Amino acid sequence: MFFLNFLKNSENKSLIEPILLFLAFFLPGFLFQNQQIDGEIFNSPIFNLYYLVSVIPQIFLLLYIISLKGKESFSRYGIFKLTAKDIGSGFLYALGVIAILSTTMVIITMISEVAFNNTAAKALPVVDWQINNPAVIPLVFVTTITIGYSEELFFRSYLLTEFINSEGTNKTAVIVAVSLLFAAGHIYQGAGGFISTFIIGVFFSLVFLKKRRIHSIAVGHGLYNFFVLILSIFMN
Repeated sequence: MFFLNFLKNSENKSLIEPILLFLAFFLPGFLFQNQQIDGEIFNSPIFNLYYLVSVIPQIFLLLYIISLKGKESFSRYGIFKLTAKDIGSGFLYALGVIAILSTTMVIITMISEVAFNNTAAKALPVVDWQINNPAVIPLVFVTTITIGYSEELFFRSYLLTEFINSEGTNKTAVIVAVSLLFAAGHIYQGAGGFISTFIIGVFFSLVFLKKRRIHSIAVGHGLYNFFVLILSIFMN
């Protein structure tokens, strides 16, 4: 009853769409993070195909919803034609993410060694992502790029634009809130994963608000995920 009254309240109408989209797209994954995560799951072609079949329709649904928001809606949400410059920028952003995460992990390790008597693993990610089947690399590439687009379209292009354009909102507060929500989906990686993901969320948010181009950060996000998985081949 409370939820129905909340939705009927005219002051809350601007929240209905983001809430419902989040519930449909991300809530199940957020709720079941306590389940055992298989770090080798990307080796399975079935998993990759299942993910693509599940998420690509969500991407198109979000694009369709954005298209209904009036003239030049795509440009307001930072959606333009993909260019070679976007891909180049995405590559640089991926390297930036690696640099940020590396620095963050060093700092977290140093702090955890002092706070937890050298048990740094308590603060570091607990999922060891690995690829040991080179034959799935092309499919993994498509999956990781899709992950980048799925998350960046919702958390950066959609949520940031929706709330920063709302009357009376504080841009810094919106960036922090959206980045915390984004990081909450990575709690399964431990405290280190949560903190580093929050920092990456802030980084991508700032880049998006400055450049207003979703392709570059989506490609950067996807390439970072891909690089991490490819690196695991040589770490085995």
